[in-house]
Amino acid sequence: MWLRESSVTLEEAKQLLAAAGFSVKSEERTGNDLGWQLRLTNGGVVNVFDTGTFSVQGKCQAEIKAALGSAFRSGQGSCRARTTEHQQ
Repeated sequence: MWLRESSVTLEEAKQLLAAAGFSVKSEERTGNDLGWQLRLTNGGVVNVFDTGTFSVQGKCQAEIKAALGSAFRSGQGSCRARTTEHQQ
């Protein structure tokens, strides 16, 4: 499901995700060339549009949205721990 969330730039999104322990597996322009798609090692997907909006798809959406500072907050989930372990 695609949801409009708070405003964020591509660089801000990458910094916030890294600070929360998420790792970007791939980064590429969206098929419609309206923004960037970040695929995370935990199965999450963040679409950061050139307008400053973003959407989150895939696994661990609540934790990813919280990391990006969206109004949707959740407690410490297991997604970050799995992501950090995956990197090692």
